[in-house]
Amino acid sequence: MSGVFILLDSDQTGSGILFLQKARDLGLRPILASERPEKFSWLSEFEHAKLPRMSDEEVLGLARRLAPHLVEGVWSVRDKYVCLAARVARAIGKTAARPEAIEISSDKLKTRQCLAQAGINNVKFAHAQSREEAVRATNDFGGRAIIKPRALTGSIGVRLCRDEEEARLHFDYLAEREPSVRELGVLVEEAIEGPQFSVQIFDGRAIGVTRQDVGPSPAFITVALDFPWLADERVHRDLVRHAEQAIAAVGHTRGPGSVDLRHDDKGPRVLEINPRLAGDMIPENIRLATGIDVVEATIRFACGMAYDLKPRHNRGSATRWFLRPDQPIHDLTGADAASAVSGVTHVRLFPNSYKRTGPATDYRDRLAFVTSEGESPEEAGVIAETGLRHLAATPSKSASISTGTRHQLSFWRRLVKRGRRSLRLSFVGLSRTIDSANGLFSNRQRLARRSAKPSGPN
Repeated sequence: MSGVFILLDSDQTGSGILFLQKARDLGLRPILASERPEKFSWLSEFEHAKLPRMSDEEVLGLARRLAPHLVEGVWSVRDKYVCLAARVARAIGKTAARPEAIEISSDKLKTRQCLAQAGINNVKFAHAQSREEAVRATNDFGGRAIIKPRALTGSIGVRLCRDEEEARLHFDYLAEREPSVRELGVLVEEAIEGPQFSVQIFDGRAIGVTRQDVGPSPAFITVALDFPWLADERVHRDLVRHAEQAIAAVGHTRGPGSVDLRHDDKGPRVLEINPRLAGDMIPENIRLATGIDVVEATIRFACGMAYDLKPRHNRGSATRWFLRPDQPIHDLTGADAASAVSGVTHVRLFPNSYKRTGPATDYRDRLAFVTSEGESPEEAGVIAETGLRHLAATPSKSASISTGTRHQLSFWRRLVKRGRRSLRLSFVGLSRTIDSANGLFSNRQRLARRSAKPSGPN
């Protein structure tokens, strides 16, 4: 076996293992480096290295122990480690994107500032480091705004706030729960309506456009993907041009990236830039629809090998997620039936999310997905939805709530607290009014009975 490919940690949804498998298929020796490699159920399939902490010093130490001339590439699918992987790769003379560009793309505020300076995007935004600033910005944007952490991904902490009270409560919720918010503040953006898309980029050029559907407001959870999206030629062209300009503005023109956008009456509007492959199952949707293996291309890029991004066929692919109900579930059934649907290529369940409760807030509230392929994106979408309908949730008999879930629910509890208090006061006032009326009615009844009572003999 030839050189080593080091993957810095992995995610829980599948792309990490795809990288390790593909590296092995390419004749490389894949090694997973992580602080807690044991958390991955598929650990036994691959060589791994447990590090005291994920830092430049520790990862460089691992590379030196393996001998730098044997390490062909360093990569990560985790947003928090993408820049670390690039710094280490460059330190040992390997291929990587510019760490400075990754840092801009990984910070939503820096991304917004960079786009504004380049005159590319017209989304109104503000940086808020206190609840008062978050409320002021929300009011400035018409009383409706998106409040999000600067660095988290996967829709974690992203919320549509529809008035100043929700803005105040959500800022407090984030500041209480996320250390980065206490240090860096939050990004407040005007709420953009319109369909959502993700443009996949490699070396600064678009590979294709994915249509994304998100779940119910006020959260923003991706629940459906369709690739490629070609329904409107003019809009497609505008999305591609805008995405390529945006990723060039932040300087991320080497290797994979993705740009999420919405399209409204003002045209394309950038939501965020990711200095990596698109998340969820988009890489697999691309492979099924076009034959372009962006995972393999990324590994080849990291290892300084030639890669090919030419389409091999023209089909469609789709993914549909099962979003959990507002209660813990015991099990999710129907996976075998979903897998048996013609055209379904992947069905995967996520039991670790079964016990979560309360309103769905981010990607961790998706319990399963179904991925499909078809002659067109429309056909693939119908197939994926057919497979998804076979899945059914069995409610849990014991609805115990974990500490993490309590934190998750705190925002919603506080959000209705004021309304409950007002309602309680209204009931108290109403009860007192009713009691007073009953008392008055009783007195009148007693007087009437006295008046009607026959008088005694004279």
